[in-house]
Amino acid sequence: MTQEQIDPPDIEKVYRLAFELSDELIAILEPDYDFKIVLINEKVFKSSLNYSLKDLYQTSFLKIVDPDQVQTVVKVLKRGENKLNKENEIQLIGKDQSEKWFEIKAKQFKDQCDKKFLFVKLKAIGIRKNLEFKLQESQKSIKNITDKIPEIRFWKLFSPEKFEDALKNSYEMLELVIENIPQYIFWKDRNLNYLGCNKKYAEFLGLDFADNLIGKKDKDLIENSKKVKNLEDKEKKVLTTRKGQFNIVEKWEINNKIHLFNINRIPLIEKDNGSILGILVSYDDITERKRAEKKLRESEQKFRNITEQSVMGILIIQDFQIKYANDKFLNIIDYAYEEVLNWKPKEFFKLIHPEDLERVKKIIYDKYQGKIKIIKDLQFRFVSKTGEIAWVEVRSKTIPYKGDDADLAYLVDITERKRAQQKLRHSEKKYKSLLKTSSVGVIEININKQTISYVNPHLLNILGYSREELSIDILKEKIHSEDYNKIYGDLEEKEIEFRIFNKNGDLRWLSGKRVRQYDEDGKLINLRFWLDDITERKMYESLITELNIDFLNFTVDIQNNIQMLLNTSINLLNGEIALYIQKQEEENQYRIITSDSKTYTYYDIQEFQQNIFAAELFKENHDFPQTILDIYQTKYTETDPIIRDYNIKGAYGKLIKSENTFSEAVCVLFDEKPTISHEHQLILFLISDAIEIEHRRWQVKEFLEDQNKMLNEMNQLKSELLTRTSHELKTPLISIKGFAELLLKLHRKKMDSDMISIIEGIMDGAKRMEKIINTLIKTSRLNQGHLELNKIEEDLGFLIKFCLEEIKGLINLRNHSIELNLEENLKTKIDKERIYEVLTNLMVNAVKFTPPGGQIMISSKKKDGKIITSIQDNGVGLTNEEKTQLFKQFGKIERYGKGWDLGIEGSGLGLYISKKIIELHGGKIWAESEGRNQGSTFYFTLPLDD
Repeated sequence: MTQEQIDPPDIEKVYRLAFELSDELIAILEPDYDFKIVLINEKVFKSSLNYSLKDLYQTSFLKIVDPDQVQTVVKVLKRGENKLNKENEIQLIGKDQSEKWFEIKAKQFKDQCDKKFLFVKLKAIGIRKNLEFKLQESQKSIKNITDKIPEIRFWKLFSPEKFEDALKNSYEMLELVIENIPQYIFWKDRNLNYLGCNKKYAEFLGLDFADNLIGKKDKDLIENSKKVKNLEDKEKKVLTTRKGQFNIVEKWEINNKIHLFNINRIPLIEKDNGSILGILVSYDDITERKRAEKKLRESEQKFRNITEQSVMGILIIQDFQIKYANDKFLNIIDYAYEEVLNWKPKEFFKLIHPEDLERVKKIIYDKYQGKIKIIKDLQFRFVSKTGEIAWVEVRSKTIPYKGDDADLAYLVDITERKRAQQKLRHSEKKYKSLLKTSSVGVIEININKQTISYVNPHLLNILGYSREELSIDILKEKIHSEDYNKIYGDLEEKEIEFRIFNKNGDLRWLSGKRVRQYDEDGKLINLRFWLDDITERKMYESLITELNIDFLNFTVDIQNNIQMLLNTSINLLNGEIALYIQKQEEENQYRIITSDSKTYTYYDIQEFQQNIFAAELFKENHDFPQTILDIYQTKYTETDPIIRDYNIKGAYGKLIKSENTFSEAVCVLFDEKPTISHEHQLILFLISDAIEIEHRRWQVKEFLEDQNKMLNEMNQLKSELLTRTSHELKTPLISIKGFAELLLKLHRKKMDSDMISIIEGIMDGAKRMEKIINTLIKTSRLNQGHLELNKIEEDLGFLIKFCLEEIKGLINLRNHSIELNLEENLKTKIDKERIYEVLTNLMVNAVKFTPPGGQIMISSKKKDGKIITSIQDNGVGLTNEEKTQLFKQFGKIERYGKGWDLGIEGSGLGLYISKKIIELHGGKIWAESEGRNQGSTFYFTLPLDD
């Protein structure tokens, strides 16, 4: 079983079970500024603090915290602190106002809906705290005794056998402290003989036990005599001068590495008579700390270098006092750096304009108290030292700075922007009249009031509402759910494109720009949108994409091809089911295929005309679209199984005119009353024409195949010519006769340049195909060598690039990447049209037989008097058996049903014809492949001119 198959447990049940089994207080908090309680283990809370869930639900956790510890708790919760230190020990207030000590741990997590919470565990430590308080009192008493009795103070140094049993526990505590502090500590008598040390110093000298040190001198322990003398001189100086040395940094070499030590040397003096008892020394290895300090200084220097180059004002504030400010900030306020650093806490508030002061102070205090995490887009006015007023926009976040939290603030001078906005507001009335007559939709939304403050007539017309009808709630409801965040999620000024339903429920595409507007205080008040209706353009894009996909996936099965077109019509018209109806005069019957069935249903003429709804289409004698409503109120709900089973309410259909007769029709059925637009009519026209062309293509193919059978005994040239004609007529004729000319003729003015370019490319391809077909008809006996080549000097590199541009749409559709490696000056004499056929055939094969997202590399270079061209892909590759079928007439390799995502397959003539053309040019063509899924490389050569 995979992880995806395991149903996760209900997270709330898991929490409750954990709560019930725990003896410690557990709470789940929302990680907002006041940390509201959403869940507790009620039984434990009840027994400890006398609170129920009802008492605490949606109540700030901070309300039951000792007021003096609120800021500490906020820090712990914000960090999700899970390490214990003094900050984690807090007092909570019970329902009866009693205070109890707890140890707090917090950890942030996400539930199954990806929502963030804080898991807080509270361990009662009241008993331990009481013991600590008693211990502190005991230590104070011991200190009083040891201060009065020097013998006790230095018991470990001189006569440990004489101290009193009553102070034994206190001595043991003192010994424990000495043994566990991180410094190296030792003590000597006045003759510099060791009297004792802590365990850490014994280990430093390589001794197993501290007692092994007693009675020895440094010369007994340290081999370096020079080092020994240096140490003795320094210690004798302390004993002689009776003055201690504190925080002396000395550099030692240990194991060929330099270490830095902070050293304290303290003379031990008898309190009563002032005689020297000995010396106490501590060593603290500060090597790593010094390195860290150096790195910190370097980091701070880098920070300063960067900030001084910044176009923004940057400052660091800690405890309401400015700790750092860059030159840009100082230029804005016109103060010197030394002045700013010497300001008292909160003195920087004097920079803020009096009218903005209270608003800004509240936000700053809220952040300091943890109610907000980040300040961003805060706009207010600064008053400089000279009285100049500057508008700034501030962003601030918390950073660690010298061991505590601080605020890093970025300031941008927006004075010029504010002046421009002021001018814009003054001229706004002037533009109101222009907006009313604009051909662009305009709407303005008040952010604070959540109302529509303005919408022009053009946008109302697009949406189908009057001004009185259109509200902010209706607008939000009509915006497509997947596009809502595009409008409200990110408030930066930018181009947007989104979907919205009009009053009739029709989907419209709008595109334009969103602009933010601010009031005099720098607060965002309005969002203004300038919008164009691009529904028609989107419809064209979708239609072209869908039809291109259909054409690329057409097979020799006409029924399958028609069914693909029917499904395309459903997708674009939002229909329930689509029909293709064909009248078969010879069989005296009609046959129908639906978008969801792969088989025809046959009806005799009488049954069709009496019982089947589609007969209504054939009562007309024109090929204009027909809209039929209220079908559910007709007899067909009982007689027509499709109308009955799909609960059809309306239909949209069209007769297909073929050879001056109306023997075919296409119809889209709806389970609601359809609203047919101009764009919908265009879709039905093009689908109908595509079906008609596909039907004609099939008739031509059947005719050619019949002719092939009849002319089987004729020479090879005629057979190849007819087969090639059928092969070349397939997809190009669909594109030519289908939609390209009609789309360009009827809607050229509505299309943008990209769409016109695409359609003109299709038409250019069609013209070349017509030329090829006409040339083939005139050409005879290809195998007999009677094909005359029109060879002139051409640049093969240019021709390769031209061919690539021709199939750019197919390459983009399959998301392939192309790498081109062409040598300069690839000129030779060729028949450009014939070599164009070869290049196009090889490139299209590489594109089709490489799954989407593949790589294709095209190379051409001169070698040994020839131009060698290769087209390499990383597609499905060729087996040894498949390679034997290449370049043969009808040497088609079957690839359907293999589970590959490939394009259209051909009839098996492309490589055969390519081989003939290359050989007529005096060249060779061949293919290489390492096997299945190893890609293929096709090569051909052309001779260079002498």
